Amino acid sequence: MREEFVSVQTNDVAVEVAPTPSLGGRRDPVVPLDRWILGAYGLWLAVVCVGLFVALHLLEPSMSLHHGFRTVVVNSDAGWLREIDVLGYRWSGNANVTSDIAFLPIYPLVVAAVHAMGLGWNGAAFSVSVLCQGVTLVVLGRLLLDAGATDRQIKWAVGFALFYPAALFALTGFGTTMLGMFVVAALYAYRRERRTLAFLFGGLATGLYYTGLAVPVALVVAELRSRGLRSVASLPGLGRLVLGLSGQAGFMAYLWVRFGDPLASIKDQRAWTGTASIGAVVWHAITLSPVADGVLGYIGQRQEANLSHALDAPFLLLLVVAAVWLVCGRHGIETWLLVAGAALVLYNSAKAGYPFAVIRLAYPFFLVLPANPRVRRLMDRLTWTLPYLGCLAISCYWVTLLAQRLFTD
Repeated sequence: MREEFVSVQTNDVAVEVAPTPSLGGRRDPVVPLDRWILGAYGLWLAVVCVGLFVALHLLEPSMSLHHGFRTVVVNSDAGWLREIDVLGYRWSGNANVTSDIAFLPIYPLVVAAVHAMGLGWNGAAFSVSVLCQGVTLVVLGRLLLDAGATDRQIKWAVGFALFYPAALFALTGFGTTMLGMFVVAALYAYRRERRTLAFLFGGLATGLYYTGLAVPVALVVAELRSRGLRSVASLPGLGRLVLGLSGQAGFMAYLWVRFGDPLASIKDQRAWTGTASIGAVVWHAITLSPVADGVLGYIGQRQEANLSHALDAPFLLLLVVAAVWLVCGRHGIETWLLVAGAALVLYNSAKAGYPFAVIRLAYPFFLVLPANPRVRRLMDRLTWTLPYLGCLAISCYWVTLLAQRLFTD
């Protein structure tokens, strides 16, 4: 039987490869793949929800199920996002005082829209986060299928996405899973030659987290390498660039109209991550001092928050090592996405002086790693049992943190 070949983009050069067979060996890969992913996700949701219920019951036997649900959904930063929906953005003008303008608007706006339909804020935030995670996993599977991944590689990648500790934020009022959805969707759209759509997803990512700026940066670099300067300097290219920054630009315009300062949110970051000078931040980043400080801080103080930093430290180191490793090999858009994401996550940590929410903020960039052929070859050579067990252990610890309503970054 004649085997048909399809053209894919590898290292900015089009090559002909045989299409990857679908899960179960069927000719149509999409439907069975989606079913397998959604089935795995449904099982994960059931296990995690039962685990949270047991943890809540053991830690607080007198707590009602409704109160326990709110405890899990509205924890840490989610409380700020809930206030944005209820009271709107507020700022005193003092950049040294933490304020809700530090949080970008896309996730609160989407949750507010669902909330306006009659669902409570907790239920709306939970529903949005859960749905975004499901979409992320489905698009990730299709992305890897297009990239030439095997059935085994796709299963391992989706399994890792569920075992990774930050996957638990799918049950909370955080925009973590929404950022993952935009990052994966942008990469998938670009590989499918839907460039304008890819930049649109990038624009939405920039209105969700500052680390979302990695998406338009990666798209621009990929455009320059594959199509030359005219792809960016032309009128359509500039239009796509504006679209890729639209989320951040729109929020800055709102801050200008509302508070008279388009940089108010950026200035307020100092209250969250400190006021270190540029020179100190660069030195901390070059020396990777947040990795050592995270571990040493826990050893020296023995506090829960420092334990969280100690858990973040190896993920920060792994993120930087992975970025350097990909740069030293053949480059695809996922390389630039990882490099830009690692730089922004490292900058946050270097500015704060400790690993700053690394596990959560790095999640989308770890998700797209298997889109790179070198990573997939490494996946076939190494056993993933150890990292799976490690992520599972941290996830179990985080289930307890969620149940206790402690800081879970």
